[in-house]
Amino acid sequence: MAAPPDQETRPSARQRLAGLRHRALAAVVLVPAMLVLAWRGDEYFVLLVMLLLFLGMIELLRMQRAKGVEPDAFVAGGAALLLPWAMYGRDGALAEPALALLFGAATLRALWRGKTQNAMPSLAATLFAVLYVGWLGAHLVRLRELPGWLGRDPVEGFRFVFLALLFTWVSDTAAYFFGTLFGRHRLVPRVSPGKSWEGAIAALACTAAAGSIAAATFLRAFLAPWAGALLGFLASAVGQVGDLLASLLKRDAAVKDTSHLIPGHGGVLDRFDSLLLVAPLLYWLLRSLVY
Repeated sequence: MAAPPDQETRPSARQRLAGLRHRALAAVVLVPAMLVLAWRGDEYFVLLVMLLLFLGMIELLRMQRAKGVEPDAFVAGGAALLLPWAMYGRDGALAEPALALLFGAATLRALWRGKTQNAMPSLAATLFAVLYVGWLGAHLVRLRELPGWLGRDPVEGFRFVFLALLFTWVSDTAAYFFGTLFGRHRLVPRVSPGKSWEGAIAALACTAAAGSIAAATFLRAFLAPWAGALLGFLASAVGQVGDLLASLLKRDAAVKDTSHLIPGHGGVLDRFDSLLLVAPLLYWLLRSLVY
């Protein structure tokens, strides 16, 4: 069980740098696999997203149960399986109806079970799981398919997914590295003692620089360098909020990692917590700015 916030000490620089090496080794395997399937697109990428969301959903439900809340695993698991396909088929037009269907299913199952004790926490936990993991995460499919829906080259969708992964990786690595070496002022110590203002600011700057470089290279047909920098800055800010949100959930559930599935990273939610917010952000911004 994790130590209470007021008793937990910040990891040493040596420990954090060792963790960075483990992260890098795991990324050598994970990132190429994701990029290959993102390049292929179509049902292959949808299956990848579905698998990641389903595993992440299991981790979230486990944490919710650790708090004594009983979410509806049938509806939550169904969201992880259904929403990626709903955002893939018929130009994404089925996404909102699928979300409404899941809301109705959660409500009807709560009524059918007839448990009035803790009915509200259970229903709230179920709907949070559907939105947080299922709805936000499934936007990766929307991001990949966006150009094809509008009659553009589908390869552009791969570039957008790559951009989301790039922003997430640069922001996470910069915050981790600069926070380890120069971090002195804690960002939100009661939520995540290891994160610092120095690391957060470095992440914003580095991700903005990465966005500017991306706009000047493989996205030069879509974005000006200043727009790429702004996109990177916003992605880093939102991604860090996503990281802190996952830390808050883990701290409330008194666990260090959501699982031990990925060496050096913990679980799926440990690795993709930032991406859950970055993917929707990029989808809606690119849809507005580019198309």
